[in-house]
Amino acid sequence: SEMTNIIQLSIRLKRAVIILNIVLLNFINCNSKKADFCLISRFVGEEKRVLWNTSALWSQNSTVPEDLKQRLSVVSRDNISSYMIQNLTHSDSGQYQRECWGNVTYEKNITIIICSTINEDKDIQVRVGETVDLPCEGAADNLDIHVTSVMDNVEGKSQEVKTSSGLRIYNLTLSRFKYYNCLVMNQQQCVSSHPVELKLPGEGILHTVGETAVLQCRAAEFTDDQPPLWKKYNGNDSFSEVGKNYSLVFSSLQLNHSGLYHCVIYNHVQRYHLVVCPKSVLVSDY
Repeated sequence: SEMTNIIQLSIRLKRAVIILNIVLLNFINCNSKKADFCLISRFVGEEKRVLWNTSALWSQNSTVPEDLKQRLSVVSRDNISSYMIQNLTHSDSGQYQRECWGNVTYEKNITIIICSTINEDKDIQVRVGETVDLPCEGAADNLDIHVTSVMDNVEGKSQEVKTSSGLRIYNLTLSRFKYYNCLVMNQQQCVSSHPVELKLPGEGILHTVGETAVLQCRAAEFTDDQPPLWKKYNGNDSFSEVGKNYSLVFSSLQLNHSGLYHCVIYNHVQRYHLVVCPKSVLVSDY
């Protein structure tokens, strides 16, 4: 079978060493239990250059440039071989491919973009149906911008418009609630990277013992083909499933109903903090 996996990412140029096992964990490795050997290649224009052959790493027929060969090394652990490139440069940007043969035959593609600087991740909370601006600092310097994103395969009617300072998304749908990365480009070189992740806002709900509470998964109102999954946080990164309907209903609240509830749909999470207070005790002078 053949698989193609294209991911766009950026790597901080100032770091002296990047281990691709960390950056490309599912791309450049060869598990001896699944494949007999793998070829790692890079596309340079129309030419496809073989960088690594796991059965003969430094073959005399290798088309690896000497400069790159001097910066390559291998890290092996638990029958998985990963490849490390030292002293990254902008010229290392490009499209790479892994082809493996054996019990499982497949190929994967990935695009690597080397940036001079990478900014901290920025979270933006926004509701479904709203308009959101994804800023790209540095774009005002008359440099080109290129926006990459990782999104679900969910049909939506959002409209994306590239502006002079970033990206504007109208009528935001669930399919757009993902990770974006704005790259400021100077010709073919990435000057800076500005990652942004869109998240659904949380909501606090206050009730009294004995009352009825209804937690509505508002994000689920915009999709018809998949109900949400409700989970309650139990502490220590542990969750328990508490429902699969569009609304989570508590007909007679108790103190132990207090807690954090997550509505999960299409791998997106909407958070609710339910606080249940005891009934007020009336103090009489009589």
